[in-house]
Amino acid sequence: MTYKNIVEAFEGTGLKVRGGFQSTNEDGLGDIQSVVMIGNAGPSMWSRFKKETDEKQRVENKHPLDQWTEKIVKEKANKLDAVAIFPFQGPPYYPFQKWAIKSENLFTSPLGILIHPEYGLWHAYRGALGFTKTINFPVIAKQSIPCENCTDKPCLTTCPVQAFDKCGFNDGVCATYLKTDEAQKSCMQHNCQARLACPIGQEYHYGKDHGRFHMEKFLSNRWNNGCL
Repeated sequence: MTYKNIVEAFEGTGLKVRGGFQSTNEDGLGDIQSVVMIGNAGPSMWSRFKKETDEKQRVENKHPLDQWTEKIVKEKANKLDAVAIFPFQGPPYYPFQKWAIKSENLFTSPLGILIHPEYGLWHAYRGALGFTKTINFPVIAKQSIPCENCTDKPCLTTCPVQAFDKCGFNDGVCATYLKTDEAQKSCMQHNCQARLACPIGQEYHYGKDHGRFHMEKFLSNRWNNGCL
């Protein structure tokens, strides 16, 4: 089994292989020797997800994207003799952000979201494959954080309610605003304004329906969990 074989296995699924790393004892994965990260970048995942699910599923299911992802990753894991691992398994939850930083050139943006030098803020990690044998990964060419040369930091000043600042993300302020009529014409209709303000990876940003899906699920899960 090679890294190239794994990349090819996910072609056409809407998901993509996002690097990997050799596991150590601190990862708590037992006999797993190599971890291959699976995620998305840009709008291609949404196109596939929308094609393979109907609107009722996407609206009524609490976590339809997780369910869709789980189905694909588990199918590939069975074929590749691997263990499927997901960020939504738990508690305890696997440290996917730490794993992602070990797998690719990623940096913490001023918004607290991991930024990729090419994809910007328009990417995510949906699952991983664990192998009990060693996978040889491509060498990662180190790059500098793109935010270092961004003097204006428009991501921190564009949010209509200043939910982002140097201290972090105030999700309560964000969620309250998203329930207003004004938000229906901005963030809910055109994606998160703070993310859109980042100049990196503009060609990868999510389409309107993709962005709205995430916003609606964010709101739904907060209210269902009694957070507001």
